[in-house]
Amino acid sequence: IAPDLGPSIWFYFLCCVSNCFFYAAHWQTLVSGVLHFGRIDVTEVQLFLIGVQLWTGVFGPGLWNVVLLEGFQIKHLLIVMSTVGSFGMFVLSGNLKTILSGGCGKNGATIADTSVLSPGIPILLISLMFYKILCESEEALFQDHAVLFLLTTGLTFTKITNSLIVAHMTRSP
Repeated sequence: IAPDLGPSIWFYFLCCVSNCFFYAAHWQTLVSGVLHFGRIDVTEVQLFLIGVQLWTGVFGPGLWNVVLLEGFQIKHLLIVMSTVGSFGMFVLSGNLKTILSGGCGKNGATIADTSVLSPGIPILLISLMFYKILCESEEALFQDHAVLFLLTTGLTFTKITNSLIVAHMTRSP
């Protein structure tokens, strides 16, 4: 909401990408048994988002509507940088490589003796479910109640991330 994106698909997309990236860090931990920190990781992304909020608080939401090129505003630059940066960090930080190379459990399984790909099912289903609600809601749920929708999305992502952390800590599926 801070970069004046309003209830748009891009606003939801940025929130979903940040949640998925956080989930991926813990997925990698479940697979490898070690929580890895890169030079730029989830914490730095959180600090960047705090900076966006503070920047908006100081200069106002109109700052994000300044036109850089014809039809290209600062908020569009933020979307491009966030998307490319998130996927780049996911690949370059080794999350994807670690997940796909096999776990440290028996026969390449995770610590909880499950498939290394099984944690992908909850994140995929939840992302698709919220996307379907976003696009096909007859009540325009996201457009009319964006904060409530994103709060619900955040709580749901938090629930599955906590389940992943508990599976790692207790070594249970």
